[in-house]
Amino acid sequence: MQWRRIIVHSEPEQEEIVTNILLESGAQGVAVSGSWEDDISRAGEWDYVDGLAEVPYSVEAYYGADDERVTGKISWRLEAALGAAPRVEAETVDDADWMNAWKEFFGPVRAGDHLVVKPTWSEYDAYPGDIVVEIDPGMAFGAGGHETTRMSLRLIEQFLYPGETVIDVGSGSGVLAIAAAKLGASVVYALEADPVAADVARENAAANGADAVQVEHSDLLAALPAGMQADMVVANIIADVIIRLIPELDGVLRQSGMFICSGIIDSRLDDVLEVLRCNALRPIVVESDGEWRSVAAKRKE
Repeated sequence: MQWRRIIVHSEPEQEEIVTNILLESGAQGVAVSGSWEDDISRAGEWDYVDGLAEVPYSVEAYYGADDERVTGKISWRLEAALGAAPRVEAETVDDADWMNAWKEFFGPVRAGDHLVVKPTWSEYDAYPGDIVVEIDPGMAFGAGGHETTRMSLRLIEQFLYPGETVIDVGSGSGVLAIAAAKLGASVVYALEADPVAADVARENAAANGADAVQVEHSDLLAALPAGMQADMVVANIIADVIIRLIPELDGVLRQSGMFICSGIIDSRLDDVLEVLRCNALRPIVVESDGEWRSVAAKRKE
């Protein structure tokens, strides 16, 4: 199958706005690339490596190959939202191009005291105590390198207790759901609105032997079994969707349960915190990485 790839060359702080516009314009998938340094193991320690080639920052979105008019519509909406039109490119690609385009930029990432996310095509010699999650993101978000994913993984490791039930909303590649299972969660529901990403998450869960993970194609919590409750809900998405999700947690998140949300640009943090407080969720940790913020909030008893 062929797809139309739209590439928006924007600034990192514009990522949430750009992503929203692309998704609202009918994107079937979104990928972000930019100038970063991969976390890798060197000389027995985790460190940053100097001299890696920089990747120009961009947001890519994928549409049906026959949707040629979408480029102009996106350009107009971006100019209206940002005040100036970023450079927008369009090209036709096939499934293999989409799945393999960014593999060369990803390596193993340590995302907590014990969690390590390793792309399936990358070598890594685990240290004692490491919990390794192998991911092939395919056409889904989540190879472990993005700031929002790393912060989510650290908070899951910090607050998850073995035997708990977890819901991962907007699971993408399944990286957070699989990590929760490997940290001892007994049941993990991975909910994903994109059917292609849901298939990727199922494959990754199977490859990791994460039998506790059940992947469902779902708009937010729609596919949860009736009466389902969780000790932890995780959502690494964007602020607008998190704000829409929070009221739906009533009756799903157990008393004293943890809600971990990420993908929040700094300028939207106060909006998210206000909605959390208005829905009986007490923020207890706010993590920062560049322009991005993640929050761990506890449901009030």
